[in-house]
Amino acid sequence: MKNILVAGMSKDKFTERIFSNLAKKNFVIDSLTGFHNWNSKNVNETVNAISAMSPHGLKDSFHMVNPEILDRDILDYFNRARPYFLRVLDRFYIKPISEREAEQYFNDCISYILAYLKKDKKYDLCFSLYSPHSPTGIITYYACKYLGIPYFFGVRTLLPELIMFSDDFEAKEPTFFKFDKTKFKDDITLNTRNDINYLLSEPVWLLDAGKAINKTGNWYLSNKNHSGSLLSVIARNKYVIPYVPFLKFILDFTKLILTGNFLRNEFYKLKKFDAIKLIIKNIKLARTLHKWQKNNSKKSIEAKNYFYFSMHYQPERTTDPEANYFTQQYLAIKLLSTALPDGYILYVKDHPRQFVDKMDIAKVNFRNIHEYEAINSLPNTFFLDPEIDSKEIIKNAKLVSSCTGSALWEALLECVPSISFGFTWHADCESSPNFSSVKSINDQIKKLLEKDKKNVKDDLYEFILKNKDCFIQSHFGEIMANESKLDTNLLAGNFSAA
Repeated sequence: MKNILVAGMSKDKFTERIFSNLAKKNFVIDSLTGFHNWNSKNVNETVNAISAMSPHGLKDSFHMVNPEILDRDILDYFNRARPYFLRVLDRFYIKPISEREAEQYFNDCISYILAYLKKDKKYDLCFSLYSPHSPTGIITYYACKYLGIPYFFGVRTLLPELIMFSDDFEAKEPTFFKFDKTKFKDDITLNTRNDINYLLSEPVWLLDAGKAINKTGNWYLSNKNHSGSLLSVIARNKYVIPYVPFLKFILDFTKLILTGNFLRNEFYKLKKFDAIKLIIKNIKLARTLHKWQKNNSKKSIEAKNYFYFSMHYQPERTTDPEANYFTQQYLAIKLLSTALPDGYILYVKDHPRQFVDKMDIAKVNFRNIHEYEAINSLPNTFFLDPEIDSKEIIKNAKLVSSCTGSALWEALLECVPSISFGFTWHADCESSPNFSSVKSINDQIKKLLEKDKKNVKDDLYEFILKNKDCFIQSHFGEIMANESKLDTNLLAGNFSAA
């Protein structure tokens, strides 16, 4: 019998299938989750749920253990986790807390999670759906490393139906787990360029879904008509689409007034009146930022030789923790700006979703006018209007950059080189490297600009062929599995086998 600790798994039928498959193979699963009462008729006998993502009530979540006594050696080790931990607090503590309170929560997480991992049964493996991006997730990741427990997390790619697994989101050149592909049913064949051409010709639902969500903040638009709910079909109607953000806000705000519930309030623990005040603050902030962007942005692409930096929506795991220090995107933009060759300019475009979904109050701790003005004051650096189509910007750019965003992969598909400032699943591609150092960035950029479209395409083929044993045909969660052309049992079975 094997014991597995999983963290942040979706509460849906796809996860139930995975857990059921594991239960049949004599795995016992403990689940660190943000959901209360994670119970299922199929798997509740083998899944023990611990609701521990909230900053409130660690003692209640880990009532089964006495907290570990912390000494200097332990705290010195966990100092590595501190920057990530402090950054992700803004997702869960909407109201600012003191440094002392944050320090106490940090210490409490270490005490309880270490004690839990050392209690009674030895875990053979810890796993999270994505790179850890909650306070308890961050501490669990480092606690496993401290205790020598293997820890892996899932990595979503932008190759159709393919995911990967890694064990280190901090590495400049991340490593991914290689599998014995004979253990998987109906596995994809990636042995030749023709195989890759066929793969790349397949539509990527995640890219289309992301663009739909960016415009409206609404998941209903991401679902295909044939597999979506009635609300999805209505939301995708061409006469309804322009009004979706407004209608979504009215529905969500009405729900808040009537029930007191709104997005992620199981973490925030806000009273209705406090939530309304923060929503009003978020609306004012989004309006101010959007107005500044419209007044200070180029309305069209004027330059022939330009780099493009695609900013991230925040808060999200793509910056915290995966961008590391460059979660402050100004740092990356300034670095790129100073490395521009003669005759080049840098275009910057903010993420469109930063201005939509007024109910997502986590954004109140991110973005301000001062940040925009600092970027705008950099030499040869200009904002582009948020409404300009990113595809056109990418297609004509000489180099595309982002921390970890999908723009990097879209650039490769257009045979345009890119450079990242954080954890990406394709950093192993010669035409899409991770930023190395201030001393070497000029050389990196020079080498990338020397590549023509054929060179970039060759690098793309080489990357996929080199990593073919790292890709698994599967998905994360029911929403994505429902959009797949592959059988759900196959997807869940591959995930379990991995």
